[in-house]
Amino acid sequence: MILRLTLLPIFWILIFSSVIFSQVDTDLGSLFREQKYETLIREGKKKLKNEGKNPQVSMVVGRSLFQTGKIEEAIPYLEAAIETPNMETYIDAWALDYLGKIHFMKGEYEKSKSALIEARSLNATKNASYDTQNTLLLFGFENVYKSWQTFETDHIIFHIQDTKMLGDVAEYISERTKAYENIQNFFGSELPKKVDFFIWKSQLEGYRYLRTSLGFSKPEACLLHCYTFQTPGYELAHVISNYAITEFVQKNKFITEGMGVCFDGLKRNRTAFAKKALKKNNLEKISIEKIWKDPEVVNEAILFAVGGAFIELIIEEGGKQNFLDLLPNQTFENAQKIYGNDLEKWMRDFEKKVNRK
Repeated sequence: MILRLTLLPIFWILIFSSVIFSQVDTDLGSLFREQKYETLIREGKKKLKNEGKNPQVSMVVGRSLFQTGKIEEAIPYLEAAIETPNMETYIDAWALDYLGKIHFMKGEYEKSKSALIEARSLNATKNASYDTQNTLLLFGFENVYKSWQTFETDHIIFHIQDTKMLGDVAEYISERTKAYENIQNFFGSELPKKVDFFIWKSQLEGYRYLRTSLGFSKPEACLLHCYTFQTPGYELAHVISNYAITEFVQKNKFITEGMGVCFDGLKRNRTAFAKKALKKNNLEKISIEKIWKDPEVVNEAILFAVGGAFIELIIEEGGKQNFLDLLPNQTFENAQKIYGNDLEKWMRDFEKKVNRK
């Protein structure tokens, strides 16, 4: 299986790689820190071929293959790192940690849990234990989830902390199932596993354990963590669209977040919603081109609202296929190539509708 990403997000890149790789071949460690994964894979494979078994090198090559989305190819290298006798427990710990991630991404939950628990039991280094513990929490393998209820549908596994907060549980699940189906029908994606949909009763409760704000998704793992009253399709759009193309050249926050709002499953006038966002934030006018090129020029409330309305517009005016062609390279310049002069007209018309001056 090759993940549909050029490189996996920073979430999967070890924060402490400089510490870990001080214990591994210096050249390979430098390549990993510089994210030169393809070079590392080539040099590491050559080293293994010429010098024979080396658990350190096998582990590094396996992790680099993981970072480039080649998870099936990574497995034998990570397994070789564990199977080859060595005196360094950190090698086994990191190899097991990555195997745990891979098994989860393939929907092999028991294998994933087993590998991660074994990795944690080694207590090899502070950093290894930290990463593994966080992964166990993220994947729902810790005791905090014991009282949660699980509901499984054809495409989604719902993990719900407090069903009483949802009101009609069947309706709640139905809304998100419909959102999944609508988004999947648009993008035509084939996911490698069911979506693990974790629903916390509040943002505060989620932050207490995960130490990050809800909601968020990890598209490569078909995983999302939301709070009770989050919109049905926002995070699902991020997961499903991730598998709509072979690989990404460049993402853009204006497009990705706008797409989430566009497919959030709510029935509303998104252009009117964008106009209200400007008024609420005391902003007289916006420039789509400026926001597209630099999404940080406005706050997230405006970025999301404006992005959602404008994505809806270009899909309606420019068609589904052109939008799918934009997904791999989401830059403004690429949009100009795809839509031509129409893009300028759409931007001006949209700005007239939402700007107050």
